[in-house]
Amino acid sequence: MEPLEGLEVMHKNRDTDVIMNLTNGPGKLCNAFGLTTAHSGIDMTKNVIFLEDDGYKPGKIIRTERIGIKNGRDKKWRFLIDGNKFVSKR
Repeated sequence: MEPLEGLEVMHKNRDTDVIMNLTNGPGKLCNAFGLTTAHSGIDMTKNVIFLEDDGYKPGKIIRTERIGIKNGRDKKWRFLIDGNKFVSKR
């Protein structure tokens, strides 16, 4: 995910000044947004956390093997925008 707004808060939450390291991975994304295990199970369309579709149309979406896990690495359950520089390992 490319961070566009709230950069000051994300930099503080992640303790980094490098924009490329703010959200390039699921753990980093959660840290940048201030999400913890306390947020598990929360409806993300309600008041505590709210996500909405802004109408953005990404480029080509590709599927790749999962990374950073032991089981299911052969599953192509990792989706990313082809060529996006904010993706973790390729």
